[in-house]
Amino acid sequence: MNYSELIKTLITDPIEVGDELWVFKIEIFKHPNGYFASLWRLDTYNIAPTFPTVAGHIASESFFIDESFRFDGLGLYGDDLKYFKTLDDCQTYVLNCLNQTFNIKEINMNDLSLNTYLDVRNPAQIQGDMVLFCADIKEGDTLSNDYVANIWGYTGANISPELQWKNAPQETKSFVLTMYDPDAPTGCGWQHWNVFNIPADWSKLPKGQSNDFGNGILELKNDAGLDGFIGAFPPKGDKPHRYIFTLYALNEMLDLPNTISPAVLGFNLNGKVLASASLTAYYNW
Repeated sequence: MNYSELIKTLITDPIEVGDELWVFKIEIFKHPNGYFASLWRLDTYNIAPTFPTVAGHIASESFFIDESFRFDGLGLYGDDLKYFKTLDDCQTYVLNCLNQTFNIKEINMNDLSLNTYLDVRNPAQIQGDMVLFCADIKEGDTLSNDYVANIWGYTGANISPELQWKNAPQETKSFVLTMYDPDAPTGCGWQHWNVFNIPADWSKLPKGQSNDFGNGILELKNDAGLDGFIGAFPPKGDKPHRYIFTLYALNEMLDLPNTISPAVLGFNLNGKVLASASLTAYYNW
């Protein structure tokens, strides 16, 4: 065998590095010379490699371990790879490098090799027929002024809607609710609302209560940089934008702070989604 075989993929929980939260991916390969590893820092907005690296330094958007490794956004390169006799030795070496570089006392790893489900939008085992609905927002409706933003020239009421659901799986431990505009001209849409750790015994979010739900419910900043809900505000004259409300039923509560990005929240839904339901409305100005 003169080729490398990927045999293990590990993802760290978010790690505090200065004022940021970083997530690392470790890929371990088997080669005739032994085991070797590639290391990626995952961008918290799109969970993708975003930086070139050269051995020996840490820069603003670069991460390197030592002279044995050289990485860039396409993978691992170089002829001077450091090989290990065992997989455990290889994994331990990379974790020690992370510990020494960032003075991290404990790194929690998630073994993706054991996770057969990595697509949040298509739950692995849909249970029942969960439905998301709203008394004054029907599927395909145009949003009323209640749900339009009150910033940047918009004069809407900016009220978070009352969203209700039914037929959630019995095994549900918590819910996540998101509102997303995929048509915003940003290249990555616009996150209007992200709510998580909604208790399993809840069946609705009361109208106008964003940032005041209590009961351990957490909300992220929206893409306008404001806490909780922000209503629709597409560019003037643009086509009608879609506003997609999605509810996820999870098999656990999420041990995450409300300072993470929506991408990190979405990433942490992997393998935990029992069912999902969506409601789409439109708005243009």
